[in-house]
Amino acid sequence: MKQIDSSGLVNDANREGVTTVDTVLAVRRADRLREKRDYADAWDQISQYLNDNPDDTGLLMCAGRIYASAGRSKEAMEYFDKAYQQDSSNIDVLRGVISGAILAHRYSEAQEYLDKAMEADPKNPWFFYLKAQIAQARGLNGQAVDALLQARELNQQQLRGSAGGQEGPTPLTPGAPPALPPNPFRHSQAVLPAQLRGAAL
Repeated sequence: MKQIDSSGLVNDANREGVTTVDTVLAVRRADRLREKRDYADAWDQISQYLNDNPDDTGLLMCAGRIYASAGRSKEAMEYFDKAYQQDSSNIDVLRGVISGAILAHRYSEAQEYLDKAMEADPKNPWFFYLKAQIAQARGLNGQAVDALLQARELNQQQLRGSAGGQEGPTPLTPGAPPALPPNPFRHSQAVLPAQLRGAAL
């Protein structure tokens, strides 16, 4: 971002759009590092952006995923809940928060978020897919299969509706700053994965 700023191509009219793109790229980098269990470097990717934009739902959910993957479910749920409070009617936020709660093994909270989402949009196939994920995580394979079948049927209905010009829920598709607080993962990065394997969530 500093290189872009110094290029002279960023001005007040386009700065917000550039910052948004830069944030999205930082979240993607952080998620890739998180998947490699490199939680400290993942946090470093988003910490400045989160410090500058503490209410950004994408950053909040990314922070939650890092904590969840690190086995720190309490902190993870604090970030997911804050993202939910910021924009509880946004489908992408709902999907991200529910998926994050599942990642944190907080299935009761995931179900609570899902119940609220399905009250608002009971025919959204994504929510049935997430319902299947919760059921599978709880070992309820029969319920998981039923939910997946419902998700598939609703998705097919909506694809047919889209072809006929009817609108509906989004079908399933493969688709000089102040000083920062300390990186919560940096001091114990070398031993963190070993500690987590035996930790109860």
